[in-house]
Amino acid sequence: MKQIKSLFIVWTGCIFTSCVKQSSPYVLDIPDKIETAKADRYQSVRVKGTCLFVIPPQGFVQAEKQNALTYNETLYIYFSEAEKQNVNHTIDVVLERLRQLYTYEKDGYWKIFELNGYKALATHLKCENEEAELSVIFGNQFYSAQVECRYPLAYPSLQEILLKSMLTVYVDTVFKELAIDDMAYYTIDLSGTDFKLAYYSNNTYIFIQ
Repeated sequence: MKQIKSLFIVWTGCIFTSCVKQSSPYVLDIPDKIETAKADRYQSVRVKGTCLFVIPPQGFVQAEKQNALTYNETLYIYFSEAEKQNVNHTIDVVLERLRQLYTYEKDGYWKIFELNGYKALATHLKCENEEAELSVIFGNQFYSAQVECRYPLAYPSLQEILLKSMLTVYVDTVFKELAIDDMAYYTIDLSGTDFKLAYYSNNTYIFIQ
């Protein structure tokens, strides 16, 4: 009888431990490899000022004068990209910082995976004011992009909606010139100079002489 009682305690203890581990609000369910279906791309929209496309969460629209989608101007998903930036270096720097500031699965979560053929890093981190931050970084040796959003932890279903949308992101460099024109709210008189536009990156215009 004592043996049965002991086994029962161990068994229930294992169940309790498993439940505690899975109850972390920061753990994300992300496959090792994601390929955005071509059929889904018909639902995608290009984010202003970028070559990035995404299927927006319901109710989100393009933010005015920002590389972002917004819901009622209270919740934002920000998009950025950079040329001549090695994503391997970016991810290494981010991971080193995360390990210093967060306890894995307790108040932060991160995972390296493949997104549309690019190396990617997803993070889900505890923030102040009962908020959490979702982020996806992806790219290659010559290009890096990031999607990020802060949301209230009190709405766990919102996290699923945001992440599902963020993981549909893909890049199409055919729209590079249009992305530059999107955010050109100023003019520069380059007459009489040898300066010319070198490249556009993350709403920044780089000129060389």
